[in-house]
Amino acid sequence: MSDAALAPVLAAGIPALLGTVFLTIGIVRTRMMRGWTRTTGVVVDRRTGRADRGTTSIYPTFQWQDQQGEVHQHTSSVKQSLGPSPGTAVPVLYDPQRPSRGAIDTFVQGGRIFVYIGAGLLVVALVALVLVSSIVISL
Repeated sequence: MSDAALAPVLAAGIPALLGTVFLTIGIVRTRMMRGWTRTTGVVVDRRTGRADRGTTSIYPTFQWQDQQGEVHQHTSSVKQSLGPSPGTAVPVLYDPQRPSRGAIDTFVQGGRIFVYIGAGLLVVALVALVLVSSIVISL
């Protein structure tokens, strides 16, 4: 492959790869929760760590009650800076087949943000491919 042909592949390849990863994570996460039961839970703790540039990263720990009245607790695996404080009521989705599996149902925690980021990166990849291809062709 010539250097001229390689430029569009590299310009579009990186955002396409990242977009595919983000989109896949978002789709898997949102589909996994399809059919789960909606309830309200409460944040009981937040585990913190240091993210880039000194921003606090928060993994909220939340509790909810299933339809049988059993209380469950889970710590989110999704970082969310400035997440909900302990004592905050949050919408929760939980798996009725395995009620101990649950997730806070927000844009970030529910995974929908990954779908939007992934789709945006795929658009960037397409635009980069078209622009770089047209530049290479005109040379």
